[in-house]
Amino acid sequence: MFYWPNGYVVEEIIETWRSVGTILASADVVVPGHGAPLVVDAGLLETLIDRFPQAAHSRECPDVLEVLERRLQAMREAAASGSAEG
Repeated sequence: MFYWPNGYVVEEIIETWRSVGTILASADVVVPGHGAPLVVDAGLLETLIDRFPQAAHSRECPDVLEVLERRLQAMREAAASGSAEG
């Protein structure tokens, strides 16, 4: 269960999910304001895609899931073309 200590309204939660999707759609590494950098790789995207449907208000922003799936597909295609060349 998620706890929203700042009292976010639904629209702000959806906006946050969309921001996360936008960032992960093009970033290779995310440097948060705290903690270690996060490498955006297939494993991270697969986990997010698998778990996103259970996230709060994910049904109100299915476009986020689509963005994550497109990024994962692009990564897979790039890896396949790279291994075909090697």
